[in-house]
Amino acid sequence: NAIWLRPTGVVRPDRVVTIMRETANTGRDDVGGYSDVSYLQSVTAFSAVAGQVSTSGEATAFRPQILLTSVGRDVETIAVTPAYFRVLGLSITGRDFRADDDRRGAEPVAIISDRLWRRAFDRRMDVIGQVVHAEPIDLRIIGVAPTGFEGARRGEHADLWIPSNLVPRVA
Repeated sequence: NAIWLRPTGVVRPDRVVTIMRETANTGRDDVGGYSDVSYLQSVTAFSAVAGQVSTSGEATAFRPQILLTSVGRDVETIAVTPAYFRVLGLSITGRDFRADDDRRGAEPVAIISDRLWRRAFDRRMDVIGQVVHAEPIDLRIIGVAPTGFEGARRGEHADLWIPSNLVPRVA
């Protein structure tokens, strides 16, 4: 009941939708990418408005695994587009992702949950803007999600959001 009855924290949950697209050819090609060009085009087209792009098939099982040294364990991480929090109407303590954060070679940045901020960092404001040690890469914490927000989908319990282009570097 807690999963279905608890509010998600999204400002207009009645306007959030999930768009799923299955293709006949979602197999991986020999260089580790997806071989279905129309699939890639649809992901690209929706990423600016969707915020969080997920795929059907094999890729849904992949979630970035990031170990925060200060926490001592892997934290639930979701890769999102820069518009994720904005699309959901959520305000970030610190700053939100920018388009520049999602480009190849950008500094690795992250937004943490209020829960993680409280448990691991005692809600210290000086954590925002600091680089934290993590495996496989260190991350600069740029912001904190609103209290109670753990993800747009029911049952998500994310503590860390990273730009989607950072995934190959943490995979």
